[in-house]
Amino acid sequence: MADVRPNGLELAGAVGAGISEQISAAILPVLTQIEAAVPSVRTNEAMPGPHTRGATPLTHWVQPLLIAEVRYLHRTAAGQLRHPALLRLRPDLTPADLARCAPTDRQDCDNDAQESAADEASL
Repeated sequence: MADVRPNGLELAGAVGAGISEQISAAILPVLTQIEAAVPSVRTNEAMPGPHTRGATPLTHWVQPLLIAEVRYLHRTAAGQLRHPALLRLRPDLTPADLARCAPTDRQDCDNDAQESAADEASL
């Protein structure tokens, strides 16, 4: 997972929870097609764990083309997501859609997305 920042993408952690066998089977071919040799995100040196160094033996980097909606308990002081779980992929959004929201405006963008979702649900 990465956050959109003014100077590029910054690693925010990894998601493992919430990925069912059905979701895994559906997304694996897509991830295989967009695999990248090197990360396109900056790692945060204050972030604890293996992601600080950029990779573990099981890490596979991908091009930042997919948007995922996740739930998490909170963020650490270093900005890492704590206990993130995948809710769903967002094929209706692109990385450019997220880039329009500055980090300080993220709450406003989240509110816009919730309002859009509520509007869609009422149709």
